[in-house]
Amino acid sequence: MDIQKILESDNSKGTALEITEWIGRDAEKMDVLMDIFLNADYRLNQRAAYPLIFISDRNPELFKPYHKQMIDHLDND
Repeated sequence: MDIQKILESDNSKGTALEITEWIGRDAEKMDVLMDIFLNADYRLNQRAAYPLIFISDRNPELFKPYHKQMIDHLDND
């Protein structure tokens, strides 16, 4: 699945849930989404945040490796 391409074309709840299901508990797939969330342009950053909401409910342990990066990211406009 090319998450970036999907996020560029659609930002629906269905798409966010599809990405959430695809990631499941896979840390490597989570890396792909978090890279988009932390490093992409503003629009993709926002779109990547949508599936992260569902992932945080289902598999919060996937966020542990990113705590510091996410906190540091709060300083970005």
